[in-house]
Amino acid sequence: YFVLNYVPFDLSRVIKRNITFAEDHIRILIYAMLRGLKFIHSAGVIHRDLKPSNIGIDSDSNLWILDFGLARVAQPTPGILTGYVATRWWRAPEIMYNWEKYDPKADLWSVGCIMAELVLLKPLFAGKDHVEQLDKILCIVGTPSEHKLAEICEPYARDYIRNMGKRTKQDFQKLFGTKRGPNGEITGGLSPEGIAFLEHLLEFDPRDRPSAEEALAIIWETVKSFEIPSWVTNGQQGDDDEEQ
Repeated sequence: YFVLNYVPFDLSRVIKRNITFAEDHIRILIYAMLRGLKFIHSAGVIHRDLKPSNIGIDSDSNLWILDFGLARVAQPTPGILTGYVATRWWRAPEIMYNWEKYDPKADLWSVGCIMAELVLLKPLFAGKDHVEQLDKILCIVGTPSEHKLAEICEPYARDYIRNMGKRTKQDFQKLFGTKRGPNGEITGGLSPEGIAFLEHLLEFDPRDRPSAEEALAIIWETVKSFEIPSWVTNGQQGDDDEEQ
């Protein structure tokens, strides 16, 4: 038998409560995910299916990365890996456009998607199929330059992206910036530093994304000790009745 820790919550169920996350809470959640990823990647493993429902939260506000059913050992050089992995909405674009060649930075894209979801309280890229998924990604992060497309895409994917037309990157400040209430109080969103960090995670070109270790070094500067947030302990009654 395997005896594992009991984790009563997952991040998806917390998000569905539709309670706005303070930026400090978002930072500490992402920091905890990155600590876990650094350990996983240091062992030469890619998780390949990071999403809110695979992030467990216990009553002490500890995070647990769950479900290693799609995890694989990373190759020292890009090798052949299964292309159809990761739940679509959190799937890195290189898994689609390069199909079988990607590395641990695919997990960092998923972390960026989760971070955006913590701000918006809904998935950032909710495509109905892989075609719409790529379209939604390009509409937010913009179409890469021809030079980059030639370097990172297989020929068929490069031609397909060209045929989709040039997309301009959206203003992340408008999408994710600080929101204020009628009295000027902060009601959600990210600071300029938080937005810059999110943009770094959501780089279309994986070579421009930080590794888990690099991302940790960035976010460590802004993480402070904090008490257990109320969204972990409040509303525990009735959670078992929520839709899975």
